[in-house]
Amino acid sequence: FVEGNQQHRVNGCAWGLDNWVYGANGDSGGRIKSVRTGAVVNINGRDFRIRPDEGLIDAQTGRTRSFEQAVSVLGLLSATACTAVFAVPLGLGLAGVRSAPDLLVPALALAFFPVASSGRSALLQARYALGRYTTLNMLAALGKLGLPLLLLAWLPPVAALLWGTAAALCAVWLGLALQSRRPPDIDATPDLSLREFRHITRESLAYGVPLTLSEIGAQILTYSDRLTIGLLLGPAAVGLYSTNYSIAEKLVLLLQAPLIYAAHSQIVTVWESETVDRTRRLIAAATRWLVVLGVPLVVFSAVRGDMLSALLLGEAFAGGHMIIPIAAGSILLYAASQYGHKSFELSRTTWVITMTLSGAALVNLVAVVALTLALGYIGGALATAVGYAAYAAAIFVVTRRRGPFPWEVPWRTVVRALVAAGVAAAVWIVLVPPRVADPGAVLGMLGGGVAGLAVYAGVLLALGELPRPQFASSISRYRRSWARAWASSEKTL
Repeated sequence: FVEGNQQHRVNGCAWGLDNWVYGANGDSGGRIKSVRTGAVVNINGRDFRIRPDEGLIDAQTGRTRSFEQAVSVLGLLSATACTAVFAVPLGLGLAGVRSAPDLLVPALALAFFPVASSGRSALLQARYALGRYTTLNMLAALGKLGLPLLLLAWLPPVAALLWGTAAALCAVWLGLALQSRRPPDIDATPDLSLREFRHITRESLAYGVPLTLSEIGAQILTYSDRLTIGLLLGPAAVGLYSTNYSIAEKLVLLLQAPLIYAAHSQIVTVWESETVDRTRRLIAAATRWLVVLGVPLVVFSAVRGDMLSALLLGEAFAGGHMIIPIAAGSILLYAASQYGHKSFELSRTTWVITMTLSGAALVNLVAVVALTLALGYIGGALATAVGYAAYAAAIFVVTRRRGPFPWEVPWRTVVRALVAAGVAAAVWIVLVPPRVADPGAVLGMLGGGVAGLAVYAGVLLALGELPRPQFASSISRYRRSWARAWASSEKTL
């Protein structure tokens, strides 16, 4: 490689999902030679990948210049459109990428189905068909996560990822296509007067600008740990941290998104009807269900985070598995606090959100530097927890001094969920294998996971957190209905 400007030299070698080591070229040269095989490869204006054990060198589309290349399974799962952009050349053998024609069909599916589904999905939102819209989004998220994992038993990682995600998107498109109801006729939009335009502009500035500024604090809370770890510990540490963090992020998002889709429109509708008490109860119920559903996820990642990391990222990244439960708990806390600041969103005092987020971001910056220097990348994860906890605490206090109603934290539910999850953790430790290397282990992981969740639900039932199913009354009701139907049929005959 050519020597030159230090920040433009070859950098960022990372072990990819396909067992190649990927590197960024920068301005480091146009022709490189393998000492083992003697082959010379032209990487002028491109990046590269190597197999050190075989001496193979392969040019890649680039060039990345000053920043390293990084790939994770969950990152690809969350960006199916981008996956299609890279997978189509993979299938056709374009741009210097070795041909893999068997991946062309799922690649084209990834490009087609999201676009084909967007119109019908928008119609469901416009009609406030919240049940169907939430169900489809939840099933899509579960399918994009679960189907690739299931196919790993029979296909290589990249093929399993593409085929599984394509199958999930195809199922969503079919579900939307089967919606036979047509949207209601929409009248032409009336002309907007200058007075109405000024009013809308003032409202948008007063409501939206503070939220826009609050995004700065949110981005600091989200990314300051990775930036600091990269500066203080180097690219290897931040790669290990970021990939494991992404697992926690996607798992909590999989849980949080359906709840937000289901609750947000109802909360706004109830608030606009000026029923403050009902709005407060609805937010409390949403927070409670987030706790009930989120706590077992965090506890499972604590007892089997190494399995998740090794399965989704590879053994090379499993050493950073302790990041997953810390990050999952932090993100879950932040998701709950978003229900807490609904009070300020609804009352249009969004500047309070900006101030609290800015304060939490400042706490996070100080904590991430101090804890990373003291504890390494684990300290960065703990600093993220400190920042999110600071925001949740600030929201809890401020809603009791400002806003139309306080944020009610379901403390009893939190304690009961932790107790139940602790019992379920023992089941997961016994039944869920520490590594998934064959179809039998996959079945063990799924069966053990379901068994632990059943135990979790049973403990919550015993503690009175979940309503007891009324089997006897249901059977009696069905018997009466059947008797009436039978009597009616006999009379008709």
